[in-house]
Amino acid sequence: MTSRLLGRLLRGFRAGTRHLARNHPSLWAIPDSIRLQSASFASGGAMPTRCAGLGVGENTSPALQWSGVPAETEELILIMEDPDAPLRRPVVHLIALGIAPSRTSFSEGALSQGVPGDVRFGVGSFNRQGYHGPRPVPGHGPHKYLLQVIALRARLEDLDGIPVININDVPLQGFNSIVKRALDIAISGAALVVLALPFWAIAALVKLTSRGNVFYRQERMGLDGKPFMIYKFRSMYEDAEAQTGPIFASEQDPRRTPVGKLLRLAPVIEGSTQLGYPASVVFGLGVILLVSVITYAIPVTSVLGAILLTGYLGGAIATHVRVGNPLFSHTLFPIYVAALIWGGLYLRDPRLRAIIPLRVRD
Repeated sequence: MTSRLLGRLLRGFRAGTRHLARNHPSLWAIPDSIRLQSASFASGGAMPTRCAGLGVGENTSPALQWSGVPAETEELILIMEDPDAPLRRPVVHLIALGIAPSRTSFSEGALSQGVPGDVRFGVGSFNRQGYHGPRPVPGHGPHKYLLQVIALRARLEDLDGIPVININDVPLQGFNSIVKRALDIAISGAALVVLALPFWAIAALVKLTSRGNVFYRQERMGLDGKPFMIYKFRSMYEDAEAQTGPIFASEQDPRRTPVGKLLRLAPVIEGSTQLGYPASVVFGLGVILLVSVITYAIPVTSVLGAILLTGYLGGAIATHVRVGNPLFSHTLFPIYVAALIWGGLYLRDPRLRAIIPLRVRD
């Protein structure tokens, strides 16, 4: 009942059609000649419950058939999007790449049982691959899902073994790019000042608990294939890859230092990835939370800390709503924490009691 009420409150928030894949400038010139239909449901009709995501249905991909593929097609792409999701962009439930031009259909459940033959799965919303059926917020109202088959004259390539399709906006150009760069430098500089003390503490712990440099340096690939050097706190022993070579870290990796085990807590990373956050941002989120808590604990900056923690908890609420977690045990839990934060601040800070008096003065 309460979850439906929350969905009703979010009814006015929908992603819209602006950021749909078909509206990307790179696809404007593609002719609209392919006819797509399904034996599982009629166009504009309700999808069967079995096609909904786990927790609501059986996550069974619908049967799809299409015709009218242009003769010069090298590859087909199948995309399923939800423009009614209460987010800034439509939720991408499926990206299937590398479909042969000769293929004209998928049977029901084919895309939810694995990769059928010539098909590769791209990365959809929340860093998920494969078919993930609809699971809208209860009470949010009807959602329309757009399935489309796009014909390409050139085949897509894999990026380090992962097929990726870019459906973002055109990069900023001209004066806007200068403003963007200036904001990047200003915000990054301010963040470094705020995080200087925690970073010094981490650097000291890394140096005291293991031999070697504090920072790990590695070449990565950036925009337009340009290489750049990345620096991060070393979480493994020096020359950890000398015998194994460059491999991914495991949950009980013996190469990790004592500090590395703290910086990369497996349960935290696993829980964050289940909520749709990549593992690479978990440490940054943890540092932000730590700085906010320290700011709250210092009496002079306690109000600022409470505001920062409130914003952090607001993001947690939005995340739980997005993934459809239970209301009282998950979605509203940040509100319980926020009540304790502001309640404690109210009791210890007379300035806050003066702004929000609970007693009516005579």
